[in-house]
Amino acid sequence: MPIFPSPESIAKLSYNQLRRISFNQRKAEYVIDFAQNIVEGKINLDHLWKLTDKEIIQILSNVRGIGKWKIECTLLFGMGRLNILPAGDIALRKVLKTVWGLKQTPSEKDVEKLGLNW
Repeated sequence: MPIFPSPESIAKLSYNQLRRISFNQRKAEYVIDFAQNIVEGKINLDHLWKLTDKEIIQILSNVRGIGKWKIECTLLFGMGRLNILPAGDIALRKVLKTVWGLKQTPSEKDVEKLGLNW
């Protein structure tokens, strides 16, 4: 038995229904619009599993409300793609500053360079 509602059931909701359970307007739009894209066949979740990380990033980056960090975390935690380093994650950058004894929090580019040997 699935834990999460299906895209079909989410796509039928109104934005106000999600707002009543503490979604702000923008997030309600993102969630429902994403579900509608799945139902309409504009996004095929099963097909994503067959694509490279770069292809998935390219496809999902064009979806309103989905940014690079969210895609990277989905690839890493949701799809088990262990070669992903969400370099833009501010918490990760702060931890790297502490662990490596850096004077300042590294930039996203710095983390990408530090992670080349990951």
